[in-house]
Amino acid sequence: MADTTKELRAGEQWPFYGSLTDQDGGNLTITGTPTATLLDSAGLPVFNFDTVDVSGQIAGPAPTVKVWFTLDTTTLTYPATYTLVLNFTAQGADGQPRTAEATARIRVVDSSAAPDTGDVVTLLASAGLTVPDGMDVSGALAAATLTVQQMSGRTFSVAETDRRFSGQGSDYLEIDPCTAVASVSLLDPTGAIVFTYPDEEIQQLPFNEDVKTGLKRSPWALYPPPHFPFGVGNIQVHAAWGEPLTDDLYQAIVEQAALSLAPALIRYATGGVQEWREGDAMVRYNEQISQQILDGWRLHIKQVCGNRHRWSL
Repeated sequence: MADTTKELRAGEQWPFYGSLTDQDGGNLTITGTPTATLLDSAGLPVFNFDTVDVSGQIAGPAPTVKVWFTLDTTTLTYPATYTLVLNFTAQGADGQPRTAEATARIRVVDSSAAPDTGDVVTLLASAGLTVPDGMDVSGALAAATLTVQQMSGRTFSVAETDRRFSGQGSDYLEIDPCTAVASVSLLDPTGAIVFTYPDEEIQQLPFNEDVKTGLKRSPWALYPPPHFPFGVGNIQVHAAWGEPLTDDLYQAIVEQAALSLAPALIRYATGGVQEWREGDAMVRYNEQISQQILDGWRLHIKQVCGNRHRWSL
């Protein structure tokens, strides 16, 4: 059985640790070269992750020594499950070697995948809150996604369809955030396509970003004049609308869902009793539920949404 489990999104990096403590209370010192090996679901070493050096170590002498390996999932196949094995040897004050092995079970998923209910349940458990059967975690997650979208000014759900925009008589057209533009067409007043612009005549902006928010007509366009004609809903764009979910916004959604469920879970955990008094003594049960953790989630959500906010022009 693995010492720890972790779900990572493709492209994410995460440190995994292994430690060893002298049971006699003495000092240990790491000897030799600690290694890390990543195994696939069949138990075979993954290319470029076979007995490689760890990322760092606290070698001692100390009562507890530690090694860690920062796993970069950029080159890994997903969705897939892997096992990371850390191996090292430490020598005690008695001169005898101690060997240590730490394992982690890692699930790598699509980076565009939306948070799931398991993420919310796990986060709540870290605050000492257990989700009972029948609680609508999915609904809380859907509401949290909308809340974070509003707070960040972004849209995460990606759907490929047609949308219409109004030309302003300039060579630039502002569009909704999207990840891929398939076609751009000029429409007549009835909504029928007059013609579709050749791909080489449309520049998707910004050039060096995955998410596009504007289109620009090339100055050498075959269909003069080289601008988007003035009109109302006269430019049709077929694209994959929305944008990938970044790691920090992904976590903010999970935290927002957990926050929305926490009050009910606190009442559930205390049988509905919020306060108990006897003489001068008083206990507020909701203060016993890792309130600092919940406050930390609130602060993180605000910080992430503020840093990631996409302002409309």
